[in-house]
Amino acid sequence: MPKAITLPRIKTLSSSLANQIAAGEVIERPASVVKELLENSLDAHATRILIEVYKAGTQLIRVSDNGCGIHPEDLELALQRHATAKIKHQSDLESIRSLGFRGEALPSISSVADISVVSRIDAMEHAASLKFSPVNDESSLTPAAHPVGTTIEVRNLFHNTPARKKFLRSERTEYLHILEMVRRVALSRADVHIELKHNDQKVLSCHSQTDDLAERVSSIMGQSFMSKAIQFEYRVGDMHASGWLGVGDLARNSTDRQYLYLNGRMIRDKRLNHAIRLAAEGLIAEGRFPSYVIYLALNLSEADVNVHPTKHEVRFKHARDVHDFLFSALSSSIDNEQNLYQSMEYESVEKDISIGSAEEDYSGKRHYVVSDIKKGYGDMRSNRQAELLNDRPALGQPLLQIHGKYLLAQREDLSLLISIDAAKKHIATMRLKSVTIDSPLTGRPLLVPIKFSITDSQEQTLGILKSSIEMFSLQLDLAGPNTCIVRVLPLLMENADIALLVNELLQLDISKMDVQQRNQNIILTMVNHVSDIETPVMSIDEMSTLLRQLEATGVDVNLRQFTPIWRCLSVNDLEKFLNNND
Repeated sequence: MPKAITLPRIKTLSSSLANQIAAGEVIERPASVVKELLENSLDAHATRILIEVYKAGTQLIRVSDNGCGIHPEDLELALQRHATAKIKHQSDLESIRSLGFRGEALPSISSVADISVVSRIDAMEHAASLKFSPVNDESSLTPAAHPVGTTIEVRNLFHNTPARKKFLRSERTEYLHILEMVRRVALSRADVHIELKHNDQKVLSCHSQTDDLAERVSSIMGQSFMSKAIQFEYRVGDMHASGWLGVGDLARNSTDRQYLYLNGRMIRDKRLNHAIRLAAEGLIAEGRFPSYVIYLALNLSEADVNVHPTKHEVRFKHARDVHDFLFSALSSSIDNEQNLYQSMEYESVEKDISIGSAEEDYSGKRHYVVSDIKKGYGDMRSNRQAELLNDRPALGQPLLQIHGKYLLAQREDLSLLISIDAAKKHIATMRLKSVTIDSPLTGRPLLVPIKFSITDSQEQTLGILKSSIEMFSLQLDLAGPNTCIVRVLPLLMENADIALLVNELLQLDISKMDVQQRNQNIILTMVNHVSDIETPVMSIDEMSTLLRQLEATGVDVNLRQFTPIWRCLSVNDLEKFLNNND
């Protein structure tokens, strides 16, 4: 006979056991206690907070503040689960302004440690003190002397739950977790003085900087970070982003210097981390991570912070928009920084050139002798000038742009007149032909995706071409019947007419094409749109970059006859042209 199964019955857990379960969600280690108490102090509008820990918090954690305090009649209630002064109605959950709000921190802490709370409000002459021990589940409320504010002491953490205590690391490791937690909180509130002591030794002191967030960031991240990091500020509608991004030699082997805040709350979010990595792509070595301090501000109703007990994780109402916004904020700042650097670099080159003598022609205007200009270039002293002198690139060095369409470059033995459009078309063709699944084009997500109306036949074509198009970093998705949406563009095409490009791609007759033929037609269509992009006025550095990209495609730069891209002109060619009287 089958063994009889005893039917389990459902029972209500005791309050002490329920609190310990909650503590397992909220209190992972001593640093978790420090975080909860610090956030309570900030929610109480404290301007000075002192954290004292002994034995990395396992023996004692004491947090004192000068906040508004707790009413003496509410002290005992503060240690009960789901008791809070921070939310009152269901609608409050849609726009949470406080850091803590669940009402679980103090009861969770009190279930795994001895806790005492001393607090005084401004309206009272004396403070009230409450002590609670989980061993006998008793509390005592007595009068006490204390300035306006609150002091909470947590002693003997996990002494009644040895299974939890044995999972703690060494004292140094737990101390470093506390130090990092205090740093994270300190970065969120530059207007609050925060001090940390460990075993009676002051280890961190962040003075309040009401109007200077950079000073607080510098005290945590270091002056080297501040001098090299890219500072940015970006706003679109109700979304605002600001902070500092460290790339290059500020990149690290781990993610230990990454601080991200949403409306003053430190958060972790994989989607936002992806936006940051995408923006920093190409500026950090493989296997390394950017360092950053980033502050995001959104409408409170756009993010749900009530998805995890520790409140580190958030859920965005429009996650894609936030991702694209942060990417645009960082990438535009990176572009601005690079353009500024290049302009400063070029300006320094110009200043170092000694032009030499000048002569006056019959009109009285001054002009410079060519030999003197060459001599001036020979006297250049900066590193960049030395590079230009020592490097003998096959297509020479750029001199000027003509009518916005042509580029004049010079080698030792000849001059080159280069069609900018043809050069860009050739570069684009070769790059597109080199695209593989393992080597896709670099794409950029659009801050505001673009929608188009398409026909039924174009909708079918999109279904077939979608995977091929995405290999070229052009992400097209269906957004409803006869509607497609562009979410990502290849950087190569960011100035093209996207509507026209998409329309032509979806009008391709692919019924008799194999995959290779489809890809060839996609490349041809995209290249045609690259060549249609109007060329703006180019700087010397931009012209030089174009020449180096052209050389990298493997063109035969020794050809002196006419090509669709350039025409070579020797000194003899120029003399024949000038002396031709026909």
